[in-house]
Amino acid sequence: CARSSQFLMAPFSQRMPPGTGYEGSVIMREWTPQRLRRLERTFLSRSQRWALCSATSARAHCTRSNHALTSAARAPCRAVAVALAIGCTILVISFHSSDRLASAYGLAVSATILATSIAYYVVITRVKHWRPIAAVPLVGLFVLVDGSFVAAGLPKFLDGAWLPITVSLLLTTISMTWLAGRRHIADVLATQQTPLDAVKSTLLGDGEAAGSMVLLTHDANSVPLLSRHPWIRDRVREERLILLHITPERRPYVPGKERVEIERLAPRLVRVSAYFGYMEPFRIEPVLRSCESQGLQLEEESTSFFYADPKIVARPKGGLPGWQRWLFSVLQRNARTLPEELEIPAERCVELGVTVAI
Repeated sequence: CARSSQFLMAPFSQRMPPGTGYEGSVIMREWTPQRLRRLERTFLSRSQRWALCSATSARAHCTRSNHALTSAARAPCRAVAVALAIGCTILVISFHSSDRLASAYGLAVSATILATSIAYYVVITRVKHWRPIAAVPLVGLFVLVDGSFVAAGLPKFLDGAWLPITVSLLLTTISMTWLAGRRHIADVLATQQTPLDAVKSTLLGDGEAAGSMVLLTHDANSVPLLSRHPWIRDRVREERLILLHITPERRPYVPGKERVEIERLAPRLVRVSAYFGYMEPFRIEPVLRSCESQGLQLEEESTSFFYADPKIVARPKGGLPGWQRWLFSVLQRNARTLPEELEIPAERCVELGVTVAI
């Protein structure tokens, strides 16, 4: 058994006898089924054949499961690659010499290492729960060394080091603006939510529902859109109300059996909590399949998905500065909507405008 394990773990170039035509350059993905069967019959025992077939099947399964993730990311990756190619070409032409490019590259690398050390401190204190008395001396040593490299690159600011600093400031401004704007929107939408108790006691109707309306909400304990759209309240009395709340998990993948949790709060009020790992794209299809397996049908044509589309206006006091609000409005217009991210068919989506002062 031990010899069989060593045989299977060794590279195929070491397993194939000389003169067979298979030694040296055999690559697994280039094998045809006929070639695999020929190899199995000639060189492998029964147990080794079983292990090889299991490994091949596992690899094929992983390839099929990851195909959706890679194909979904190809289009953005192409755009990023084209943008990087154009940017690099402009830099090479405008800098005129490799020495100036080296100055920019040196500061960029040293600053990246320093940022990694700071991020390492955040991880070991917030995720690994290290005590600061143990984390600060360790990370302080890294910061001292990395900071010296950053300080050494600053005198070359005019020679090309200005480029990574400018790019980092630009990206930081965009990221902080997006984060601040999303937080303002979340705070405003939270004030427009209707408590579940009020919905159960006053708005839900009796009898058989004419259809189902799914409200996408960021708060699983309240109902959105009802306070600003009176006609929605009338429709709630006629149809079944389903609250869909999506929660990201701290694990890479969520098993299919744990994808959704369904709570029937009333005969015509259902709360669905969907969970996705950080390696999984948010999609409505696995949610619908999990709901169907638990007896909740959402694939019917009478089911509609409602979501809020924030319309940004200026807040009289305490809002974002004008330039930051304008930048966030541009980012908001170019961002994908939640139904687009979830890949909900456009024919089943209902967009409701909501005024948000930030």
